[in-house]
Amino acid sequence: VAAIGMASLVLVTVIGASLLYLRNRGEVKASFIGRWQEFARAAAASATQHMLNDRSDAEFDQLVVGLKQAQPDVSYLVIVDAEGQVRAHSEAPENVHTPYDTPPGTSVAERGVWQAEVSEVSVFHFAELMSIDRRAVGTVALGVNAAALDAQLSLELWRLVLGALGVLAVGGILVGLVSFFMGRPLRRLGDMLRAAKSQGVVGNITPGAAPDEIAEVVTAINEVTDAVARSERQIARRDLARRERDLLPQPRRAGADAD
Repeated sequence: VAAIGMASLVLVTVIGASLLYLRNRGEVKASFIGRWQEFARAAAASATQHMLNDRSDAEFDQLVVGLKQAQPDVSYLVIVDAEGQVRAHSEAPENVHTPYDTPPGTSVAERGVWQAEVSEVSVFHFAELMSIDRRAVGTVALGVNAAALDAQLSLELWRLVLGALGVLAVGGILVGLVSFFMGRPLRRLGDMLRAAKSQGVVGNITPGAAPDEIAEVVTAINEVTDAVARSERQIARRDLARRERDLLPQPRRAGADAD
């Protein structure tokens, strides 16, 4: 019983943890992307104010460096004006006032998020448009190392593993307790039946001070035993009556007397 219970518990726990991880994986990724989209919007709002106030190149540079330092997972942060010229670049300040070369497969002309390779590093590339009075004035582009998402997923996996181990530990204790308290009455019943068999006891088994569960089982066994014994006695009486009838002298037929 304990082995079956533990095997069932392990199977259910593994399946449940796997399904939960698959569901949480999508939720973690969506939360990850949503958080960085909010950061891109905040960076775009700050850059828009700089555009509105006609800040200097040095001030734009300070802005992107400060934003990147506040978020270590940011691989790069670029401010691009409406003509596609770089106004500030956290990784290549020398590219100021040159056309921005977007990572392959991404766009600087529309808001969105793409997964791309930049310098052989997998990143999530975010683009957030800047506007003043509904007039486009530029774009903020930032890349977030994809390893940050992998780290979150690993943390979630470990959390699920620890939770599953906790469930298994508690479940194992419960299975052991149930097996112990169910096994004792069954073992006592087995001992009683073996004792009755070894002593050649015929008739009812006395449960004594056994628990209610054992008493009910013993009562059922006694009822079956009584029914079998009654049937055997009826068969024995019929056999005896038949043998006695066969021993009685048979009456002679009239035709046989005439002969």
